[in-house]
Amino acid sequence: MPDGMSTLAPKKGQKHHYIPKFYLKQWVGPDGRLCEFSKPRHTVIAQMKFPDATAYERGLNTFEMLPLALTDFLEHRFFMRIDDRAAAVLVRLLNDDVEFDAPTRTAWARCLMTLIHRTPEGFARIRKNVAEGIPAEIGKLRPTYESNRQPGDPQTFEQFKKSLTDTDFQGITLQVLAKVMNSELLGTQLINMRWGVIRAKSPNYPMLTSDRPLIMSDGIGHEGGFILMPISSTRAFVAANNVVTANTISREPNFAARVNDFMCRQARRFVYGSNDAQLRFISNRLGKRAKWSPME
Repeated sequence: MPDGMSTLAPKKGQKHHYIPKFYLKQWVGPDGRLCEFSKPRHTVIAQMKFPDATAYERGLNTFEMLPLALTDFLEHRFFMRIDDRAAAVLVRLLNDDVEFDAPTRTAWARCLMTLIHRTPEGFARIRKNVAEGIPAEIGKLRPTYESNRQPGDPQTFEQFKKSLTDTDFQGITLQVLAKVMNSELLGTQLINMRWGVIRAKSPNYPMLTSDRPLIMSDGIGHEGGFILMPISSTRAFVAANNVVTANTISREPNFAARVNDFMCRQARRFVYGSNDAQLRFISNRLGKRAKWSPME
C-alpha cells in the first residue's frame, strides 16, 4: 500500500440521509453550506457542512439479504418518492401557502410520518421490536398451521419454525418499517388537522433545526394535540386539532426561542443553523436528549 494511504476500510453502502437534504437546504448560506453543531465528546463544536455531508448513515436503509428488487426498496422507491413530493410542498409552505388539495396534504403528511421513524435509533428500535415480537406472532400460527399448510410447506409447525432464516426476518422488518411510516391511522389524523405556517416575529436569533425536527404534543389524537416543525430560519409549519391550540402556539411571544430550546434539547447528534452565532445557546442544551416522540 502506498505511503500515506489509510489502512482503514471505508464504510460500505450509499449515504442514506435520515434528515432530507431538501429540508436542510433551507438553512444554507450563499456558499451552499449550513452550520452543523455536534458534541462528539464534552464540548459542542460548530462545523460548516454541505447538506449532503451530514445527517446520514451509510447503508442505513439497505436490506442486503433480500432479493435485488427489495434490497434498496426503502431508499429508492419509498423515501425518494416521498421526499421528492414533499420538497414541492415545502416550496409552497415557505410562501405561506397551506391551501392544499388532498394529494398534496397526503404527500406532506407522509414526509412527517417518516421523520418520526427514519433515524438510526428509530430503525434500531423497530428492528428490536420485530425481533422480540416475531416468536409470539409465529406462535399464533400453530393451531391452524396444519389446516392452512400449502404444497411445499414444511410438514409440521416445528419444522416451519426452524426453517425461518435471517432473510425472512429482514423481509418482515422491511414490511413493518414501511407500514409504520405509512400508517393510515396517523396519516388520516395529520391530514385532518388545521395546518398553518408561523412566521417568527423579529427574533433575536433565527430558528434552528436538528436531527429531531418535530415538536409534538404527547400524542396528537387528543383535542389539544399538535405537531410543529421549523421549515426555515424564519418559518415553522404547525398542525393542530383546534383553533385554540393553533392560536396559543402562534401567539407565543418568544416563539423562535422556544422552538430553538426544543430543537437543542431533543437533538440526539446534530443541531443546525445558518451560522455559529448561537453556539453558546446550543452548548447549554445539546446532549439533554429530551423525549420528543411518544414512540420513545
